[in-house]
Formats: sequence, C-alpha cells, structure tokens
Amino acid sequence: MSNPRPAAILGAAAITIAMAGLVALIAMWDLATNLGGMTGPQIGTDAYYLVVAALLIPASMALLSGRAWPRAVLATAHLLLVLSMLALSGFLGWLAAIPAGLSVTALALLATPAARAFVAANRRPGFLFDDEADS
Repeated sequence: MSNPRPAAILGAAAITIAMAGLVALIAMWDLATNLGGMTGPQIGTDAYYLVVAALLIPASMALLSGRAWPRAVLATAHLLLVLSMLALSGFLGWLAAIPAGLSVTALALLATPAARAFVAANRRPGFLFDDEADS
C-alpha cells in the first residue's frame, strides 16, 4: 500500500463490515430457529442476505488493504440500502433511519477528498477491476 489509510476509508469499511455482519447473524439465526416453518421466499430472503454479506465483508477488507475497486461496490450497496430503507420507512417507522443514517455516513466518508485520493493513489493500471488513470 503506497499511502497511509485515511480515517474515512477505515470508517466506511467498519460501518459496512458491522452492518453486513449483523445482517448475516440475523439471517443465520432466522434460518436456524425457523427453518421448518419457513416458506420458499422467506428462505430465499435469508439466503440473499447471506450472499450480500459474503460479498460486502471481503470487499470492505479489500478496500482496507488498498484496492480501488471496492469503493464502488460499497457505495452502490449503501446507496441501495438508503433507497430500500426509504421505501420501507412506512413499515419500519423510525427504525429505518438507523441503517439509512449509517449508510449515508458511509457514503459521505467514501466521498471525502481523502478517500478519493487514497483510491486514486492505489489504482493498479491493468488490474481487472481497477481502471486506468484518466487522461
């Protein structure tokens, strides 16, 4: 890693790991305690949450290690979470504000100049997921 990791990168990755880990634990608990009485869509929803967590945690770790590509993955996931929490706010009420607020915080951290400079400095031209520097 060529540059020291800024606090914004650490914060965004920590928020993502914590949220994905919590969702994975809830999905595993739901499957373990209710599997016999669950319908196909309920099992599919829990499986979806486990797959998302399985993608976001390694992406966060890759961002911490200095890779550039996970920034886009994390930003997309948090943007989708904010939109889904807005859609569910009528059902969840004020509880939807907790994950939405954490995601907005992660998006703000990923958009800071320090985070953008860190990602730009750690791009690897020719690597599959890292774009070449803009001309």
